[in-house]
Amino acid sequence: MINGSKGGGGSEQRPPIESPDSLISVSFAKILDLVSEGDIEGLVNGWNSAYLSETPVMSNGQMNFSGVELHERKGTQDQSYITGFPSSESELGVNVAIEFAKPVIRAVNNRNLSAVRIRLRVPRLTTQDMRTGDINGGNVPYRIEIQTDGAPWETVVETAFIGKTTTGYERSHRIDLPPARTGWQLRVSRLSMESTTGDVVDQIILSAITEVIDAKFRYPNSALIGMTFDASQFSDIPSRAFHMRGRIIRVPSNYEPVSRTYSGVWDGTFKLAYTNNPAWVYYDLLLHKRYGLGERITAAQVNKWELYQIGQYCDQFIKDGKGGMEPRYTCNLYLQTREEALKVLQDVAQIFRGMAYWANGEAVVVADRPSDPVKTYNNTDVIGGAFSYKSVSGVSQYNAALVTWVDMTDFCRTKTEYVEDAAEIARAGRINKVELTATGCTSQGQAQRNGRYAIITNSLEDTSVSFTVGLTGAVVRPGHIIRVNDENVAGIRTGGRVSAATKTTITSDAIGEAAVGDDVTVVLPNLKTNTRKIKSIKGNVITVDVALDDIPVYAASWGYENKNLSSQRFRVTGVVEGTADNTFAITALKHVAGKYEGVESGTRIDEPPVSVLPAALQPPPTNVRLSSTYGVEQTMAVSTMTVAWDAAEGAIRYQVQWRKSDGNWIFAGETAGTEINIQGIYTGTYVARVMAISAFDNGSKWAASAPTALEGKKDAPAAVTFLSATGIIMGMQLKWGFPVGSGDTLFTEIQYGKSADVSTMIKLGDFSYPDDSHTMMDLGPGVRLFFRARLRDRTGNVGAWSETATGLTENKAGIILDWIKDQIDESSLGKELNDRIDLIDGVGPGSVNERIEETKQELEDLIGNITDALEWVSTKSYLKGDIVRVGQKLYQATAPNKNEQPPSAKWTDIGTILDSTNALITRVDTAEQNITENKNQITATQSTLSALVTKVNDPVTGLEATASQVTTIKQNVEVLDGKVTATSEKVDGVYAEIHPRMAGETTSYAGSSEVYAGAWSVISAIAEGDFAQAQRTDELVSRIDDNSAKITTVETTTVNRINSVASRVDSLRAEFEGNSATVQTQIKAVSDANEATATAVQTLQTNFAENSATVQTQIKAVSDATSANATSVQTLQTTVAGHTSSIQQQSQITQDLTGKVDSSWSLRMDVFEPNVGYKLAGIGLGLSTGPGGVVESRFIVSADQFAIYNVSGGYTSVPFAVYNGNTYINSAFIQDGTINMLKIGDNLQSDNYVAGQTGWKLSKAGLFEINGSVPGQGKMTMTNRSLRVYDAGGVKRVQLGDLTE
Repeated sequence: MINGSKGGGGSEQRPPIESPDSLISVSFAKILDLVSEGDIEGLVNGWNSAYLSETPVMSNGQMNFSGVELHERKGTQDQSYITGFPSSESELGVNVAIEFAKPVIRAVNNRNLSAVRIRLRVPRLTTQDMRTGDINGGNVPYRIEIQTDGAPWETVVETAFIGKTTTGYERSHRIDLPPARTGWQLRVSRLSMESTTGDVVDQIILSAITEVIDAKFRYPNSALIGMTFDASQFSDIPSRAFHMRGRIIRVPSNYEPVSRTYSGVWDGTFKLAYTNNPAWVYYDLLLHKRYGLGERITAAQVNKWELYQIGQYCDQFIKDGKGGMEPRYTCNLYLQTREEALKVLQDVAQIFRGMAYWANGEAVVVADRPSDPVKTYNNTDVIGGAFSYKSVSGVSQYNAALVTWVDMTDFCRTKTEYVEDAAEIARAGRINKVELTATGCTSQGQAQRNGRYAIITNSLEDTSVSFTVGLTGAVVRPGHIIRVNDENVAGIRTGGRVSAATKTTITSDAIGEAAVGDDVTVVLPNLKTNTRKIKSIKGNVITVDVALDDIPVYAASWGYENKNLSSQRFRVTGVVEGTADNTFAITALKHVAGKYEGVESGTRIDEPPVSVLPAALQPPPTNVRLSSTYGVEQTMAVSTMTVAWDAAEGAIRYQVQWRKSDGNWIFAGETAGTEINIQGIYTGTYVARVMAISAFDNGSKWAASAPTALEGKKDAPAAVTFLSATGIIMGMQLKWGFPVGSGDTLFTEIQYGKSADVSTMIKLGDFSYPDDSHTMMDLGPGVRLFFRARLRDRTGNVGAWSETATGLTENKAGIILDWIKDQIDESSLGKELNDRIDLIDGVGPGSVNERIEETKQELEDLIGNITDALEWVSTKSYLKGDIVRVGQKLYQATAPNKNEQPPSAKWTDIGTILDSTNALITRVDTAEQNITENKNQITATQSTLSALVTKVNDPVTGLEATASQVTTIKQNVEVLDGKVTATSEKVDGVYAEIHPRMAGETTSYAGSSEVYAGAWSVISAIAEGDFAQAQRTDELVSRIDDNSAKITTVETTTVNRINSVASRVDSLRAEFEGNSATVQTQIKAVSDANEATATAVQTLQTNFAENSATVQTQIKAVSDATSANATSVQTLQTTVAGHTSSIQQQSQITQDLTGKVDSSWSLRMDVFEPNVGYKLAGIGLGLSTGPGGVVESRFIVSADQFAIYNVSGGYTSVPFAVYNGNTYINSAFIQDGTINMLKIGDNLQSDNYVAGQTGWKLSKAGLFEINGSVPGQGKMTMTNRSLRVYDAGGVKRVQLGDLTE
């Protein structure tokens, strides 16, 4: 109690009390990650190699997270299940608030489930005492019910959230599912009213439903990591990362993967071990039966010996660029998606710079690695005697590379390594980069080498060769290195043919310039080559230092090379067998052996000489001199400059340039002579320079003359005689005149600006002589511009600027609106707006099942067997299924028999046949039943065929005519491992056709048309444990040669565990001489546990040569638990000679449970012009939910022109228009307006203005008149010179300013 001095008192007011949270969630996360196909090596360093949100689970022996359990399974066949994961669970997010009057219902259709787990959440549960302000907990009761197969609801949980939480609280309930035939419904209800005031917060939310299958899954052959941890340590499910060694694969038995060493000689056998050597990864992908090509390729079809050499090359240690050593190539690749096999193999082969291909029944892979040439070719080997070369343009050569690689030290994030050739960039003066992806690369050093390899090979190996040879082409294959001794490149003969030989001597028709000590290479009888040193030369006989492996045969090819002349090296990229016998076309790419050291060590690369031709340096011309002459041409005085020089040795032509004073160099031309003339020079100092060009297209250095003063035209061009600017609607018309004697004018230069200040003017353009006018458009109304012009002559002299001219574009609204109206009147839009639009109706293409063709073939084969059936013979033995004739009756054996004449118990009557030389009539009825049993499979099949065939061969015309009717029924029931599948199919058809004989027959009408008409119906059904489908296809076809008409209908219904689908496709198509018309309708309805969808597409299309027209309507409706969407799109499109025009109308509505709505309607037109692009116009209306849940509307127009076009009583007008960003209004009433700037085109006046009586008026000329509100009150006028006041009688009483006005 507090007592004041006056005796008053009061009670103490305590602060509000908030009770502590009593609802605290304690949740653990269990995550089972499938990390790889098994078997794998596993985690590199145990728990230290597992990461949660990029933080290691354990480091330095200490756990970084509490409550973590980690279990690893390496994907073995017999691995045990992971403790703590006794079930398979899949959580489906819901996040829907539960309200008192709106329970949340969810369907569960997976009948394989054992239970579901329902997770509920209260974001906050508090109750505040409004009297004391105390904050306590709350009480929210709820109930969970289940409904099985549509039976009554059954309560499984009824409880409540009781307590207080301010940070959120979650709890889950496991609901065991009773047996069901169709599925279950779950209903979660709130049993108390939700709060509508701020003192009670008690919202509850259904967060998720988890589907549970109780089973201890082992997941054989699947590498797994299961983790359990306290989820409160994370705000969301954390990311997981694992540093692992992957697949255990086959490696050579003498290979030690850890040290990357090979011991002894490999015997061709393998063992299992982990390795990231790309050669053995490639081998595993080729032969593995689950994820590779092992089902199609055997080990016998793979050249493992070539891979062994590549593998050794990959494992060699080289410098990593950081002071250490690393393997040359590694493959650390995580394949997660299915891709085309060849693409994956090529990507892996590229790791070791390899190439994969299929040849001679085996998978071949070669790598770009150091190797010796396997074959030498010279001009005598080549058919035609000449090699063909192609080179890459220097413009396309790379001097920089961006290599993308994966950094394992940064959680496998993608990094980019920049590699450049600084010297080449300096030489080229620009950067030309290439972007590469280094597959499986996790080393920065390897990425750096990949970039250097791309730059070096692109710049050095820039030449390809192609040639055709005989059987020697069969020796080489892609990847081999070959020598090319081309005497046209070398400049001398470097080889030839052997005329006689021993193991130590080679005799040739000519040995060229071969010398003792040179290397000679000769082809042996086995088509391999030997290279030896030349010991001596006597005449045309070469003696080698070491005996050859075999004696070369007559006409074998040989060649030589030495330190001054080397053979060209190429790597074979393709060998194609020619159309002629025993010829092969070979293509190869230049090979530089020194590139490997350049890539890996940065060693300078010196290419050996391949030619003895001189280095083709062209000397420049000498004694370059200038002179001038003077003459008259077409009444004009013209000065001519002559540039002369002394000829240069070896030059075949010259390029000449000149300049005046310090101006730019001007190209004067090319000539084969030693002088050139330049007309129309002006007085000044000139310099010329000349470059000599040789027969090899090599240019010399420039040779320049001394600066020389020449007399020429001294005066600059005169100014234009006039310059005028006249305003037009939205533009400006310019005109100018030329002075007398201006025939040497090159162009007129015009500048313009928004003011008369010439310093602000910009260049409008240069207009070639004798153009004297120019029109500027799209300027807008009331735009004032200023212009000036000057002349420039052909020798670069510039005249003086003209006087400034000014112009104002048209600014009268009435004139502009009339112009816009006329534009619309004359356009197709104006005409269409006044005409009615014709409606277009129609219906669209589908495809028919190929079973119709199969049924026709089956019938034709059967008729062929029947036609060839022999008369029954009593002494012959018959097997089941044999067909015989007895008179005109046909019989088929139902069991083996002999000497049992039809009809009998072992023969079935299947029809009749009546034939003659030129005609055949057949009726066939067959039936077949069969039951087979094989281990765990039972199959029962039954089929019938009923057919009538009439065929006539006209011996006169040679035409064959057939009319047929066929009905087949096929049924099949199969039991495999307890799974039952039943199928049934029926085909009905009638057809008639006429076939001419082959062209070239002289006894028939060769070239007659082939005619066909048919009607078919195919009905099929299939049913198995979790799948049912029915389909019907109807087709009408008429065809004469390539002209045809077809009507097709395909109807399908399908039901499985996932969804139900019903679809129908109708198609009409007519083709004649390459032109076609198609009408197609596609209708489809799909429903599953998550959504229901209905679509309809109707298309009309015509094609004539390159012209086409299409009309398409698309309609779609989609509904799910939270939203609904309806869409309609109609498109019209025409294409003529590559020019496409389209009109599209689209309507769409989307709405969801949150109240959000988005609806729109649009109409779009566009035109596509090649080399120009798209031009479009459109209009759109829309309603959508904006910020704060407020629904906003939109109306948008996209057009160059927008106008209101009024047609009334035969009179058209445009009261409102927008053109080029300006708005035009013919007449308007504005209640309240704000104008930032107002321009007066004519007058501004009050609506009660009467001259000299009432109101006021401000004219464009500058007169301001003010009258009273009623007549007789006097007036006042004002101009820029004076102010005058008149009384009611019109007498001037006051005048200020200029008293003489």
